[in-house]
Amino acid sequence: MVYCSHCEDIFRRIKWNSRGSKAIVWRCITRVENGPEKCQARTVKEELLQEVVVDAINVLIENKNDYVKIIEENVMKVLDEKFDVTVDDIDEKLHELQNELIQKSNSKSEYERIAEEIYELRDKKQEVMIANATRSEKRRRVQDIKAYLKTSYAKIENYDEILVRRIIDKIIVHDDYMEIEFKTGNKIEVKK
Repeated sequence: MVYCSHCEDIFRRIKWNSRGSKAIVWRCITRVENGPEKCQARTVKEELLQEVVVDAINVLIENKNDYVKIIEENVMKVLDEKFDVTVDDIDEKLHELQNELIQKSNSKSEYERIAEEIYELRDKKQEVMIANATRSEKRRRVQDIKAYLKTSYAKIENYDEILVRRIIDKIIVHDDYMEIEFKTGNKIEVKK
């Protein structure tokens, strides 16, 4: 979930031992595997990364009324259930075509045309079902984050991996700041 702003590769958690000093750091995989000439991304100590995440979540909590409003207005518009396409129309058309296919089984050209249309409709049905399921999952995540924000009244003080995985989609490491992208689409920049 941690990405490089330079090369867009992911960061990897690494146990670092430098001159007897041990630390857990996050480093860009491109830089680790190919050297600094391929990517100049900075190394981030895990404590700093966790501190930035806590700061971003607290900004979200402090301004929760604004963010809940934004979530409701923008995200729910995109994910509105009225945009879910029903498979009933596709199923009905498939049924009609299958009946027509049986009737035209003697005409090879018509048979092939109808069979091709059936295959295309089946593919479309699969795509629609996946898209609907994806939107449904996103709606569930948004509701989860809204519920968290509505019940959070105090700032968090410690990094919580479970909470982070629930509400944060991506962390992008820049040279002098980090951009935290929440699963709602909200982005918060923290300079550190």
